[in-house]
Amino acid sequence: MPEVTEIRRQVGSLVSGRTHEPPVELPIGDRKPEQLPPAKAREIAVMLIEAAEAAEQDAFLFSWAREKLDCDDGQAARLVGELRAWREKREAGDEH
Repeated sequence: MPEVTEIRRQVGSLVSGRTHEPPVELPIGDRKPEQLPPAKAREIAVMLIEAAEAAEQDAFLFSWAREKLDCDDGQAARLVGELRAWREKREAGDEH
């Protein structure tokens, strides 16, 4: 897996001296920190948590299919693909 750009732990809150708005500052690597409205910062946080959960579930299902069902990598990957498709349908509101 390629090295991920470091996200410094100094994510912080601000009050803009110019606009008096409350941005959230998100420093990533050496770039200028992103300033996000609180609602957008919350939206991104939820997306990150959901993606982390999905990644762990996918890894579990892949390993479980290989170990317990004696699937090869291709079969396990197809099973994970089915789970991902189910998730997407569910997120779109089609739970069938």
